[in-house]
Amino acid sequence: MQFRNFLAEHKVLAVIFAIFCLIVMFFGISHLVYISNKDDALKHIPESGVIDMKVSYDTELVSNNSVGNEWSFECKVNGKDLDKGEDCTMPINIKQPIKISSKVTEYDASYSDIGTKSDSHSSNDLPNFDITHRVTVTEKNGRYTGNQAVWKIRYHFERQLPYWDIVLGNY
Repeated sequence: MQFRNFLAEHKVLAVIFAIFCLIVMFFGISHLVYISNKDDALKHIPESGVIDMKVSYDTELVSNNSVGNEWSFECKVNGKDLDKGEDCTMPINIKQPIKISSKVTEYDASYSDIGTKSDSHSSNDLPNFDITHRVTVTEKNGRYTGNQAVWKIRYHFERQLPYWDIVLGNY
């Protein structure tokens, strides 16, 4: 009886509490649906083959035999420039080869030494996969002519699909 009296005296509070409970239940159920659908959704490839991928790259100096120490990187996926240390989300047709190009430059006062690698890759390893390039830069002038530095550039691809598309089955 006391609970009924409390509700009668505090109708606004009771309505707010009921709305709060419904919201918590809605988001709880939505999240359970998300968890249930996530793996299948991220592996699903639409008819067009085009999916949004978050792409980034990192670099690792494997060896440097006195080539230099002022390096820059130009990395592209399907012709789009990537900025080091930043993620870039782009549409990628997973049914076609992905074109990767890497350019490593060591700057000198009078000349620069450049190494490049370009190729295409196919991958069905959704939702995430990596592609690695090894780029060799050869010293072209000076007393260290012929020496080489080797860089490893790892491109990381991660499938992107909005939360509510997964919950609602729009994939």
